[in-house]
Amino acid sequence: MFNISNQTKYYVHCPAGLVTGGAELLHQLVDFLRKNGKDAYIVYSGEKEHLIPTDYEMYNIKISESIENDPSNIEIFNESEVTDIFDHNKTQKFLWWLSVDFFFLSSKGKISLVDLFYWNKIIFLRQLCWRFYQLFKNMYKFEKKISIKKIISSGIFCGYQSEYIQSFLLSRNFERIVPLTDYINTEYFSKNSLPPKENIILYNPKKGMDFTKKIIAAAPELRWIPIQNMTRIEVIQLMQRSKVYIDFGNHPGKDRLPREAAISKCCIITGKRGAASFFEDVPIPQEYKFDDKTNNIPKIVATIKNVFLNYETEINKFNYYRNQIKKERFLFEQQASNIFLDH
Repeated sequence: MFNISNQTKYYVHCPAGLVTGGAELLHQLVDFLRKNGKDAYIVYSGEKEHLIPTDYEMYNIKISESIENDPSNIEIFNESEVTDIFDHNKTQKFLWWLSVDFFFLSSKGKISLVDLFYWNKIIFLRQLCWRFYQLFKNMYKFEKKISIKKIISSGIFCGYQSEYIQSFLLSRNFERIVPLTDYINTEYFSKNSLPPKENIILYNPKKGMDFTKKIIAAAPELRWIPIQNMTRIEVIQLMQRSKVYIDFGNHPGKDRLPREAAISKCCIITGKRGAASFFEDVPIPQEYKFDDKTNNIPKIVATIKNVFLNYETEINKFNYYRNQIKKERFLFEQQASNIFLDH
């Protein structure tokens, strides 16, 4: 797959100062490579200070502020930083798709209009108007745009983090694709007995809030807590006390919060957008997945109340999901080894 030698250096690109599931995964890859004797680095981008976030100091990380443009070296990009993928003409490239949406949203000003049109007509029209406005103001830069066609024709290998992303890549005629999943932080795997469960519903206030607000409004007597402004330990402690986690976001990849909640023994209720529509990515019973339509709100509330009343029975329906989550680190390391380690 790659030409790997003892001189190969691995450069994993990551936005500076970002503490998210995707950013952690990029640090986990550097950690894996370095533990396997590879010369691997995080390459931070952006205006924020280029320091390893406190949350990731547990990993074996080394920073590089530059890249040796050598054919023996490998650059690893995620889809949100794809606009820099052709900056170095000699290095080998790997594009790791951690989501679908961020490919289009993070760099929409540099994504081809054709790709935007086929992905989202509304965003296409907004971007078209913006580019015309920039042109009218003599501010538009006639730079080369990133396109799916160019990525495919360049022969860049792509990794997909979820079955949803694989489906997207296949629908766009990508051929050089391989699986490279991820795993949640091991701090969520409690070795101690969990505290008593309470009738708490958790939700992510950054995703799917238009619909989530309607559910909350339909059952204001229930205890709803957003996961925000908390340390990792605080999130873990809250999840371990709660019975339900709901997520009606867009699920652009295999999201971490549902997995973190599931391993903390919350019952999971999701919509059917993005990766949530794939059983392989969110393997929970169909009775816990709902289209985000107003007429489903009474059913969602009834499902939550049933969990509160019958938690000890209902939580067993998520045994398969928890078992899959427990296997993810082994699977990630196996896949990363197949791609990046010389055999």
